[in-house]
Amino acid sequence: MDGTNEIEVEVSDFEATNKILEKLGYNYKNYQENKRVSYKLDGVMVEIDSWPLIPTHLEIEGKNAEEVYQVAEKLGYKKEDTTTLGITGIYEQVYNINLLNIRELKDKVD
Repeated sequence: MDGTNEIEVEVSDFEATNKILEKLGYNYKNYQENKRVSYKLDGVMVEIDSWPLIPTHLEIEGKNAEEVYQVAEKLGYKKEDTTTLGITGIYEQVYNINLLNIRELKDKVD
């Protein structure tokens, strides 16, 4: 709901892909690892995300806010229990951690 656009691509060899990007002049700014378990409920993505340094949380992604809140309610949550913050905002506003200052974030995601 925050307008974030994501493009996902499957990479069979992370190191080789990174080398290709470096040859093209791109260097990584931040490296972040997380663990995600995904489900679909009523056509809406329901994902359990585990990130380093913060508790595991639930992310619900739908076409619009109404879909998201309907699924949240079906799962037992009220609108007041939700936030529209993305992961950077959660780190910063909830846990006072500036995610962009951490070059490599990869502890305890199993």
